[in-house]
Amino acid sequence: MLEVGIGTGINLPFYPPTSVIHGVDLSRPMLERALARAWRLGRQLDVEAMDAECLRFPDQSFDTVVSTLTLCTTPDPLRLLREMARVCRPDGRVLLLEHGASTAPMINRILHRLAPGHLRRYACHLSRDVATLPGLVGLRVIDSRRYVFGVLALIEAVPPPPAPV
Repeated sequence: MLEVGIGTGINLPFYPPTSVIHGVDLSRPMLERALARAWRLGRQLDVEAMDAECLRFPDQSFDTVVSTLTLCTTPDPLRLLREMARVCRPDGRVLLLEHGASTAPMINRILHRLAPGHLRRYACHLSRDVATLPGLVGLRVIDSRRYVFGVLALIEAVPPPPAPV
């Protein structure tokens, strides 16, 4: 299992106890916190400081690739999703928990108004339409659920079939 943007490892308690987890993040201090959390939980975790838009793993390395709240901050979310699809096995899953544009027009007007200041302060794109992004890179969405006025998206997808050789 690979978690992209693992941060402090906040998701670790939710993985099956026998999972072998690999985590990548840009921040070494965050990775150190994730390792400490894994140790406290008795979980097997390998971490590496890495730009998730350029993953240094071979194609089809992982059964599951997880991303939580990273599509809003990455400079090129399509490149990130392509990399996630590339390292996921053909029968694997890409799991996303993301926030972005709402399904409610009134909420979107508020998000668009707040977006420029929020981006300057937190490097986070409040109004990015994250729910549409997986399909743009060929990921096949098999389940998608929206919460909190459609702002939060929980998406399960499968990678596109490998290209013929």
